[in-house]
Amino acid sequence: MSQSMHPAMRSPRGYTLIELMIVIAIAVMLMSLALPAYQDYSIREKTTEALNLASVAKSVLTSTCQMDMDKKVTQNGDAGYYFTETFGEHSYVANIQVQANCATGTMWIWIKTKNTGAGTDPQLYLFTDNAWFTKLGDLIDSESYQWECYGDAESETHLPATCKPREDAYTQDLTDV
Repeated sequence: MSQSMHPAMRSPRGYTLIELMIVIAIAVMLMSLALPAYQDYSIREKTTEALNLASVAKSVLTSTCQMDMDKKVTQNGDAGYYFTETFGEHSYVANIQVQANCATGTMWIWIKTKNTGAGTDPQLYLFTDNAWFTKLGDLIDSESYQWECYGDAESETHLPATCKPREDAYTQDLTDV
């Protein structure tokens, strides 16, 4: 049999341009959905890492107030807490500051992030609300305190799951502590 008698039996040569364009269009649509979700996830993870670094500040501030219930902490050194910023592409915390009025049981921690990938790097605010306890000296460790977390971020999805957007936050200024 000659080839001219069976024109449908040609050997396959590959994909047509139309088929390739359809595959590319589908891939672009999937990437356009997945990329923003991944970026939000990445920013949230970096912000969560910053929140985890603040656990040392919580412990130091708690210990300070338990040792001297009349103390006012206006800067990190007053509580014996020192934060040293690290540099590099995997460093996500620019600053951590602590303040407290141990007599009222109000403690604040401010966390400024950096290199998160967000247009404006999120900031987190941790505080204890003195309405949660009556006598500071009765509490044993930082886990006994009711810490609240609020944050300023471009998107709520950039905040750790345990933090709320700041517009819902306790409005006391850090300088009033």
